[in-house]
Amino acid sequence: MDYIKTTGAGDKPLTAAQTVAMEETKFFPTDVLIPFLLLALVAYFQLIEASQTSVLGLLVAAPLTAAIFGKPRTVSLIATISLMETAWFCIADDSEINSSESLLFLTVLTFALMAIVTSNLRIQKDEQLAQALKEVASLELLESVASTDWLTGQLNRRGVALALADSPSQYHSVVMFDIDGLKKVNDAFGHLVGDEYVKNITARIAANFKASDIFGRWGGDEFIAILPLEEMRAVEVVNRVIEEVHSTSIESDGIEIEARVSAGVAPWPEGTELDEILGLADQALYGAKAAGGSRAVSYSDYREETASLHD
Repeated sequence: MDYIKTTGAGDKPLTAAQTVAMEETKFFPTDVLIPFLLLALVAYFQLIEASQTSVLGLLVAAPLTAAIFGKPRTVSLIATISLMETAWFCIADDSEINSSESLLFLTVLTFALMAIVTSNLRIQKDEQLAQALKEVASLELLESVASTDWLTGQLNRRGVALALADSPSQYHSVVMFDIDGLKKVNDAFGHLVGDEYVKNITARIAANFKASDIFGRWGGDEFIAILPLEEMRAVEVVNRVIEEVHSTSIESDGIEIEARVSAGVAPWPEGTELDEILGLADQALYGAKAAGGSRAVSYSDYREETASLHD
């Protein structure tokens, strides 16, 4: 199975705020259960029992409708009026309400009160969630800004460190990328075009790694990838990534620039500090540059080559 994925390392998982928001939008059965039960009850007395209490039934149903669609103050006002009217009908000397009708009033009143309570509880919950979402969103924004490179939108050094802290033992190789010819692009076309060049190449690299891989900008024209692959397997994958980067020229302000990037790959033995492995990957990157660039070189191959030169 091909290692290169179809969705890039820049894909973001759901944030805490999004998760809470999705939880809030879940179906709430009482939203439809209460009104349907009430309507069924009123219809039963009006259509089947031929009761004359339909007007009163609808009057008492008003707070229920308000609870579903209205605001708490509206619910309270309509409920108060409805309860007063219903009580007046029930205790009036000239009323002819029978026991069946009285049961209807009590039942409908119960549903109305349930609706009022439900509505106010939902409003309180919504207000609490809204406040929580604001707080979480603010924290997420601060965290994102602190962990994201301003130009490329990828992880910065801090972001890489945080991502790595979750499960460092699953990663077995470190890749150091360097964009070829960035200084020439800046000198020839200006830094705005150079920035677009960096952004485009970075996006192409990120799009060809898995979401579980760690990829970020290390500084300037250098980028780092931390992979759960052994060294030589990582070299194969990175060379295919480089081919994808090279496949199409980059256009910016009518200027067409050939996309080129080099990489050095170093193994990461368990228990070794990242800074030490980055030094080895940087040496391998130097070997890739010395060999003409636009390729990936493993630290093992670079070490063997330099050792043979000294023999």
